[in-house]
Amino acid sequence: MPNILDTAIEFLKGVGPHRAELLRNELGITTYQDLLEHYPYRYIDRSTYTSIKDLPYVDNYVQVKGWIDSIKEIGIGRSKKLIARFKDETGSIDLIWFQGGHWIKSQLKISETYQLFGKPKLYGNAWNIAHPELTPFSEVVRHTGFQPLYPSTEKLSAKSLHSRGIEKIINTLLPQLVGKIEEPFSPWIIEEHRLLRKEEAIFKTHQPSSLQEIERGRFRLKFEEMFFLQLELLMRKGKGEKEIR
Repeated sequence: MPNILDTAIEFLKGVGPHRAELLRNELGITTYQDLLEHYPYRYIDRSTYTSIKDLPYVDNYVQVKGWIDSIKEIGIGRSKKLIARFKDETGSIDLIWFQGGHWIKSQLKISETYQLFGKPKLYGNAWNIAHPELTPFSEVVRHTGFQPLYPSTEKLSAKSLHSRGIEKIINTLLPQLVGKIEEPFSPWIIEEHRLLRKEEAIFKTHQPSSLQEIERGRFRLKFEEMFFLQLELLMRKGKGEKEIR
């Protein structure tokens, strides 16, 4: 019986042939298995909001609730950029887009409440966020825990396969894999080392709700990697000793 994890990535909803080619060329992702093993490199707590007045004290990604009160374009040609002033009850910060300004401008609405997500940076004497993630607050699905951040590239981001886009297609894939991820360890190994089952570890690594879930999921996956690495080394050693004899 064919293994669902061997399915070509282009058949996953939301991917298609063009995105599949980019994923293959940029990240080496060709199958469901490859996507499943494209693990987050860090996590962001998306359960809380930061006030704009506190942004200079947070050297990390932040989430802010507020609204846009002005939009302007400056520069010409390739140096043209879009700037929107984002406000909450405590202050304001500039949001900047260096690419895709014309399309983004058409999507923005003055005075509408948005959820802003991005990393503030100091430019000159002013704080801004470049290429932020903006979601109308009426469409926000609140995270109850930690949002994973995935490795991506500029080419993938241009096709909306930035970290959030990759998260979206992984979340599309995971429900299809319930009960279909093979467990390589016997029950006694799992019990002796207090491991999560592989399927649970993968799901918690991609969709954690706490730091403990992140740690337990990662521990299980690293344990498996080291286990089979050590097993391979022992097999090579045994083979080498036989050849010497």
